[in-house]
Amino acid sequence: MVLEKLLSILPHEDIHMEHWSDGESSGWRVSTCFEIGEWKEWVEADTLPMAICKAALKAMG
Repeated sequence: MVLEKLLSILPHEDIHMEHWSDGESSGWRVSTCFEIGEWKEWVEADTLPMAICKAALKAMG
């Protein structure tokens, strides 16, 4: 439900989700803003549901 709400808030933006790892730590990140060939304004969390919730809260302002 949160992802559907995020999509309704940002109908003209893509949402990018990815798992990252740097060898020592890892987690999920979500971005809803693509500018100049790269994703901007990442939110990060240990789990994908938490990253999605953080992105939705950020989109709500």
